[in-house]
Order: sequence, then C-alpha cells, then structure tokens
Amino acid sequence: EDPSLLPCFDIGCGIQMGNILGSERVLAGHLSLAPSGLFNLSVKLVYIFDNSLEFEDSIRFNDKNMDRRFYQLSSRIAENTPLVGKILDANNKVAVISLGERNGVSVGDKLIIYRNKSLERDSEIITSQGTRRKNIGILKITKVGARSSEGVYFQSNETPSPNQYVTTYLDKRKQIQLVEDVRKELDTHERNVYEIKRTIKLAPVKLEDIDKKNWIKYVRLAEDNRNFWQYALMGTGAFAGYSLAQYKDGDDTKLIASFAAVGYSIIHFFNGRNQLNRLLDDGRFKGYIDIKITPDLRESRLEYRVLF
Repeated sequence: EDPSLLPCFDIGCGIQMGNILGSERVLAGHLSLAPSGLFNLSVKLVYIFDNSLEFEDSIRFNDKNMDRRFYQLSSRIAENTPLVGKILDANNKVAVISLGERNGVSVGDKLIIYRNKSLERDSEIITSQGTRRKNIGILKITKVGARSSEGVYFQSNETPSPNQYVTTYLDKRKQIQLVEDVRKELDTHERNVYEIKRTIKLAPVKLEDIDKKNWIKYVRLAEDNRNFWQYALMGTGAFAGYSLAQYKDGDDTKLIASFAAVGYSIIHFFNGRNQLNRLLDDGRFKGYIDIKITPDLRESRLEYRVLF
C-alpha cells in the first residue's frame, strides 16, 4: 500500500506501517554489531493511538548468551504491554477470566473490567476509532489456574457479564497506576478518558532518536580528530623534509625528532580515519546515511550523504 516505507529505519515509518495494518502498538528497533564483537539490539514500543513511547530497552549479546538475553528482553516487553483477556463467567460477586498462570497472572493482581461501546453520530455507527472503553470496575484475583483465574470485583458501576474484557499490566508500577486512574474515574464519574468524539486520523510523529543524535555527535568528533591529525601530518612531514634538506653534522637529534613526529602523526591519523570509517559503516547499517551508487564507464564510486 505504501512502498515508500521500505526500507524502514526509524520509529516514524514503523508507526505508519502500524496504522496501515490497524495495529494498536508497534515494536521497532535496530540490530548492530559493535567493534567489541557483541551485538546490540535496541527496541521501542509505541502506542499508535497517540504516538506515545510506552517502553524502550536495549541488550548486548553474543552467541553464548543470546537465548537468555532475548528471553529477558521479551519478558520486560510483556510486563510493559497491556495484558487483555475476556470474562468467561460472572455473578453478582465473582468473575472468572481467560487469563491464568501461563499469562503471568498471580494472586493479588488487580485488573480493570471494561466493555467496548460504539458511539453514534448523525445516526451512524462509528466503528474502530469510533469506539470507547467504558470501565465497569476493578477485579482482584483470588485464585489462579493455568489458563483461567477467579477474582472478586469491587467499585463497579454495573454487573460484569461474559465476553466483556479485563486488562492490566504485569509490571507492578504500571498496574498500580492504572488501577488508581480508573478508581478516580469510577469515584468521580468523570468522562471516560478513552472516549473519542469523532473519527480522527493521527499523523505519525517521528520520535526523537537519541541513538542517531549520539551517532552524529561521535561522527563530528571523529571528523575533527581525523582532520587535526591530517594537518599535523602535513606539518610534521614538511618539517621533516626541510630538516633532511638542511641536514648538517650534529643535526641528528633534530632529524630523528622530526621523523618521530611524522610517525606519531601517521599513527593517530590512521587510527582516527579507521574510527570514522567504523562510525560511517554503523550509520549505513542503521539507515542514517543515504547511500547512492553512481556507475561510470570507467569507474564505479560509492557516495554517501550524512542525514544530519
């Protein structure tokens, strides 16, 4: 539907892809190889409705600890992503839900009970973004099975029924904050914060890429360092050539010092150039550099433009 989104190297095009697919959230990031031989994986989880960054993390791994590090990362993503389930059965006090131990639910967890409600405008039913989440009450888990759980609900404004929904976070801090927000809403009967009055289409917002900003800073420092030692090499080379041309008996120390300065400048110049090349290679991989191949009958050149 939109081939211009490929290749995708930033969260902005990831949000656009999520909108095309009708997703609520998108997980994006990049993988790179560090000079040390370790792989770097950075991920961002964005809620597409308001383009808010819900979770951000990064890991470094090698072949030996890759499985363990990926498992830890996936666990942190799961803890920071809303867990959603359905009510299987309910009476005037207890509700059974479709989430259990395998989903990470434990005794004492609190979940929000809600139902989706369509909004009407001009006698037409608005679907998808025209729905709102009506919070009904709070469920506290008392029994946990492998695939289902049981809990008592309180502070409810209506009796829950099957096929309504429950949601929470496995991360305790987010779970507490969610419950407090819904409690305040149920107590004060404020307008539901999830209501959408009209059909809207949010333009994707490109989040600030901290990695790219740091990369640009390092590239500029590396360029300054390379240029400094390039000029130093030219200066020491000219001085060494002059000393050699004007050599007289007794000038051995002066000549040796001039060639030592040349050697010192050469070492630092090539180190600086190699460091800059590594940064540029990393930038090409991450999409920070616009690569263009310009063929010629006599030669082929690879040009690059840094997207500062």
